Amino acid sequence: MGVHLRQYWKQVTLIMVVVCALGMITFLSVSPGGYLGDLENDLKVIEPDDGQMYTDLSGNPVNLHNFRGKPIIINSWATWTPFSQTELPILARLAHTYAQDIYVLAINRMEQVGTVRSFLSVYPVSEDIHVLLDPSDHFYTSINGYAMPETLVYDKDGVKVYHARGVFDEAELTSILQTLTQ
Repeated sequence: MGVHLRQYWKQVTLIMVVVCALGMITFLSVSPGGYLGDLENDLKVIEPDDGQMYTDLSGNPVNLHNFRGKPIIINSWATWTPFSQTELPILARLAHTYAQDIYVLAINRMEQVGTVRSFLSVYPVSEDIHVLLDPSDHFYTSINGYAMPETLVYDKDGVKVYHARGVFDEAELTSILQTLTQ
C-alpha cells in the first residue's frame, strides 16, 4: 500500500495545492475585506430602492443622499442588543461635539416604531442623531452584516473609511472623525 501511494504523491500534492489556492482566491474575493466583499464602499449601494425607503420616526421617507457633503457615521442597531444602550449615547455625544461637521445616522433593524420610541424614552439620544427605521433590513444586508451592532464611517464623498463589526472603539472612532473634520 505504501509503495502505491508513493507512486501518486506528485498528483496528490498538485491537487492539494490547487484546492488550497482556489479556496484562498474564493475567500479573498467574497470576505468582508475582499474585493467583492467591499461593495458597500459607496453610499449608493446602501440606498434602498424607492419601494423600501428608510423612514424617520414620524414615518417620513429619508434618502441617504440628503446627507452627502459631510462625513457620516451610520450605526446599525436594535433595541434587543445591549450594546445599543452604550453606543447610542456615545454617538450622541460625538454628534453633538461635531454637529457642524458630520452626520450621525442610527438605522434601526426591522423594529416597529413603537418599540423604537419606547427604547429611546428610556435611553434618549440627542437631536443631533438621525434615527431611521429600516423595515426591510436593507442597510444591514447591503453591508453584509454579521455582527450587532455594525458601525460605518463614510467620508464627505461617500467613501467608506471605517467599519466596526460589533462594538466600536470610541477612541479610534474619535480619531477618525478628527482626521475627517480637519
